[in-house]
Amino acid sequence: MSNEDISVPSADQSSPYARMHLAGWVPVNYDQVIYAPDSYDSVMWSLERPFLREIASSLEPPAGGLRLLDFACGTGRIVGALEDLAAQSSGVDISPDMLSAARSKAPRTQFVAGDILAQPDLAPGPYDLITAMRFFLNTEDEMRGRVMLALGRLLAGPDSRLVFNIHMNSAHFIPNSIYRRLHGWPSYRTMSYRQARRLVRDAGLEIVQVHGFGLVPERFYRGPLDRAARWLDRITAGRTAIRWICRDMVFVCKLPV
Repeated sequence: MSNEDISVPSADQSSPYARMHLAGWVPVNYDQVIYAPDSYDSVMWSLERPFLREIASSLEPPAGGLRLLDFACGTGRIVGALEDLAAQSSGVDISPDMLSAARSKAPRTQFVAGDILAQPDLAPGPYDLITAMRFFLNTEDEMRGRVMLALGRLLAGPDSRLVFNIHMNSAHFIPNSIYRRLHGWPSYRTMSYRQARRLVRDAGLEIVQVHGFGLVPERFYRGPLDRAARWLDRITAGRTAIRWICRDMVFVCKLPV
């Protein structure tokens, strides 16, 4: 499938988070800073990538093959890791610059720039797998429910899956939050399991799996404990027993039967 289908974003951009991602510096910052080769986020991604591929491989798609949508796909990290498992793969993002960077990572994917709330026809669906990584924490609170509801309506049926994450789980940052509060500093923006559960429920979906990644706080990745931190996070990756206190929680959701 061609990846050249890039449209102009909607003029109705009510989300400051969405508008920020139209800036030309964002793709470079995303690929060269946040996901620099040996960054903490790159380590977390190396743990999550096989997990996402396992989910995609476990689905039973229709006769025509798996239909994949990566929402808020950014520079193509997720869809680039999954497109070989799909018969049809699509990526939607508000930023044409982000999609330009994504094309080299996912040459078989159709990319479209725009806002699915204002332009529902950008991603008509239905899809067997929808991914929405690093979106719901970052976007404004009032946008979360609207987007989750829109994505849920694009699922093909009860056997389809919607996968999203919280990359700064509130429980993981409790000690940090206390420390910052004692020093009069603002807390980091985080999101809790309870908030995620309510978000899913209000959209008429069900959580079927929750997995945790990043048990060790990021600060231990700097200094003499770096190797031990990486080892511990590797052996605990995806374990459900410790998911509640991991930095990154990955949710697998479905439509109710």
